[in-house]
Amino acid sequence: MRDSMEEIQTGRFDLLDILIDIRLTNITEIKIVQEVVSSINAKYQEHQKDLQPATVAALILNRQEIPNLYATSSRGYNKQRLKFQNQYSVLVREELLPWAIDKVLMEKLPQSLHQDLTMALNSPKSQEKSDETDLFEILANINLANVTEFQVIEEAFNYIYTNYPGATGRINLSDVCALILNHESVSSLYATSAEEYEQLKQTYISQYQPQVKQIIHQMVAKVHAEGSEHSLSQDSLISVNHQRRKKLTKSWNT
Repeated sequence: MRDSMEEIQTGRFDLLDILIDIRLTNITEIKIVQEVVSSINAKYQEHQKDLQPATVAALILNRQEIPNLYATSSRGYNKQRLKFQNQYSVLVREELLPWAIDKVLMEKLPQSLHQDLTMALNSPKSQEKSDETDLFEILANINLANVTEFQVIEEAFNYIYTNYPGATGRINLSDVCALILNHESVSSLYATSAEEYEQLKQTYISQYQPQVKQIIHQMVAKVHAEGSEHSLSQDSLISVNHQRRKKLTKSWNT
C-alpha cells in the first residue's frame, strides 16, 4: 500500500491507484466462469451468440448459496480451491449451471426453439467435451465485476489510511478485503454492464453498506493485531484480474 497520506487528505487518489496494490482472487468466480465457458462450448455451440458467459456466470455468482472464496496467498488459493471442489462444484455443475443457462435461453429464444434445444441437450451427442479454452484470456476479457468487491476495496483503503495512518505497512489491504468479502454477511453483486454496475452500486449503498462498514472495522483491527499473510505477487491470475479490474473501472466505475 502507499505510504503517503497526501492523496487521502487532498482527495486526489482514485480507485485505479488503489488497484495497483491489490493481490486478490475469488476462486468461486474463476471456477464458475470456467464451468460456464466449458458447458457453453460443449453443449450450446449453435446458441453461443445468445449465451454470454458473463451473464450466465453472474446469475450463479449472485445466488445466496454460493459464497465468495477469496484468497491472497498460494496457501489460501489451494485451500479455497479444495473447498469449492468438495462443497460446491456438484451443486454448480448439476443444478445451478443448467438453471442459469435455461433462464438466459428462455429470455432469448422463442418457446418452440427452446423446446427443441432442450431435447437436443438430452441426446448423447450433447455430452461431447469441448476443446480446452484459455482461462487466463477469458478472465482478462470477460465483462464481469463484483460491485461489492470494488466498494470494499475502496472503503477499506479509506478506513485504513484514516484510522491507522502509522500502520499501513503492517495492514495488508488485500488480506483485509479477502476477510471482508468472505464474511457470511457480505453478499456478491455481480454486474455485466455499466448500467447494471451503477444499479447494483446503488443497491449496495442502500442495503449493504452500513453492515459492511462494521465488518471492515472488525477485519482491519484483526489484521492490525495479527498481521498478514505474504500476498501473491508474480502470479498469472493476479495479473489478469488486475487488468480486468482496471479496464472495468475505467469504463464502468466512474
